[in-house]
Amino acid sequence: MRLLDNLSKPEFVFRPRQILLRWQRGRRPPRAEEVVTLPWGARLAICPTENIGRQVWRLGVFDLTVTETLWRLLEAGELAVDVGANLGYMTSILAAKTGPAGKVWAMEPHPQVFERLQANVALWRSIPSMGQVVPQRRALGERAGPATLWIPPHFEENVGLARLSSTPPSEGQTCAIEVVPLDDLLEANDKVGLLKVDVEGAELQVLQGARGALSRGQIRDV
Repeated sequence: MRLLDNLSKPEFVFRPRQILLRWQRGRRPPRAEEVVTLPWGARLAICPTENIGRQVWRLGVFDLTVTETLWRLLEAGELAVDVGANLGYMTSILAAKTGPAGKVWAMEPHPQVFERLQANVALWRSIPSMGQVVPQRRALGERAGPATLWIPPHFEENVGLARLSSTPPSEGQTCAIEVVPLDDLLEANDKVGLLKVDVEGAELQVLQGARGALSRGQIRDV
């Protein structure tokens, strides 16, 4: 019964090939880094023991609901902004959907995670159907300036948990990062089709830094 429940997931029902892939992958221990091909054709280097990588390794996708939502909201040729891009999974969806006439700004402040993002973006440059991705190692917020990024213990198990901190944490590590408002980055004629924000509780600060663009109608969907 448990097996049937597992196989009834939409990740398997609509992509039966994933059942075979999961069986094949289960026959050997995963390497520290694996490169997989996502349903929209982008290759992604993942760590199968980390949160995003574990789901992609098993199911072929990460967070199916958000994946589907991003795909439906963005149109071909548009500019998308991925705030909290992590290793680039969601960025790859946006790049695939906006296509060669579009562009994606991928914002990721953590230095090591940003390196992984850059490496994944490099894997897509040979795919003509993918939009141009511009990785930027900084965070978006309300005001421009330096900030502190808190990196919790066991960060290697979920590299999406780093967050801005205004007070010294009692555990974990910190690193200095740059914060910039989205209003400072957008030109007057820029139109953002989709602003995706996943920044561990600092979403309001991101929107406050984009209040000008929002009030002028430069951002369609958030």
